[in-house]
Amino acid sequence: MYKTILFRILVLFLIATVPIVVMTFFSYDSQLPRGGFKRRFAASPITMLGSFTNDKPLRDVCGSTQSHYFFTVDTPGKILITDLSFKQFRHINCGLEQTRKLSSLLLTFVDSPYVYFLAGNIPAIIKFHLESRRISFHKNKDQNFYLGVPISSTSFILKGYDSSTLTDQIFKRYTTTNDSVQYETGITPKQHDGGISDDGHLTYDKKSKLLIYMNYYFNRFICLDTNLQVLYKSKTIDTFNTSQIRATETTLPSGLKSFTPNSPPRLVNFQCCIYSDKIFINSLIAADNEDEESFRHNSVIDVYSLRNGSYLSSFYIPSLNSKRFNRFQVFGHTLFAIYSNVVATYKLNDG
Repeated sequence: MYKTILFRILVLFLIATVPIVVMTFFSYDSQLPRGGFKRRFAASPITMLGSFTNDKPLRDVCGSTQSHYFFTVDTPGKILITDLSFKQFRHINCGLEQTRKLSSLLLTFVDSPYVYFLAGNIPAIIKFHLESRRISFHKNKDQNFYLGVPISSTSFILKGYDSSTLTDQIFKRYTTTNDSVQYETGITPKQHDGGISDDGHLTYDKKSKLLIYMNYYFNRFICLDTNLQVLYKSKTIDTFNTSQIRATETTLPSGLKSFTPNSPPRLVNFQCCIYSDKIFINSLIAADNEDEESFRHNSVIDVYSLRNGSYLSSFYIPSLNSKRFNRFQVFGHTLFAIYSNVVATYKLNDG
């Protein structure tokens, strides 16, 4: 019963917020949001390596090996594999059952030899072995989740509904070998708004074994270890200290609760990733020392220390055909920027 209720609440939450997130990101060009701060721009932080065009849109870069890159496409369970020079392309179909529940919230990660599919609305963890093509299915006994990352072949950090309130979301560590769930203690504030005001982006660094959770709507990011212990809390350099979104709770005739934003939100930060002891955060707020032309025709990346969260520097990723990237990711020394069906790659110049 609880799982059914939670599934419906989660679907209502996603229906309400995802279009607004996308709409806000791609329409904020009509105004120039400034945050009362200044950026330090690094000299020659990236060098363009090249680009390639796919015949269909790409969603994200979901993994890499010493010889291949992996990209998610629109079809759930289907992955595009390229060599490092982007001269050889092939698709692999992992054989997932195409259902609405599965496709409505599916996160994909490649850490060879496994592909991990985190199906938040089932909820389940699906593992596909790239060599044997064997599939294993682990049904999560806990509630639905909307964020997650693998931290090993058997353990996953998830963010989903708190069964004690049904109106908040919390972090959890799920282990497939014994179907156990470890819950956070005091990380996520209780806002009773379906988790909307605390929504964000979760990323994991395999080398340091650290997680970063970056908030979308205000200037906070948190560093966690794999046991869900907070190592530090830090702020992005803008001045948006409180969430730029508020939600209204509605009880439907069926008795279910629906949470919807009561005003157009302002996205402060959009994405983040970790590389070489640094955190890269895509900010949507202009600094006082940025000119309008540069801000409108580039995506700005702010760089922070993974060790303590302190601000280091900033740099631009250029727009392509007057459009900012949809996703960015870093593997090795290579930064990927995805513009629908075009992927541009840049070398990160350490410094």
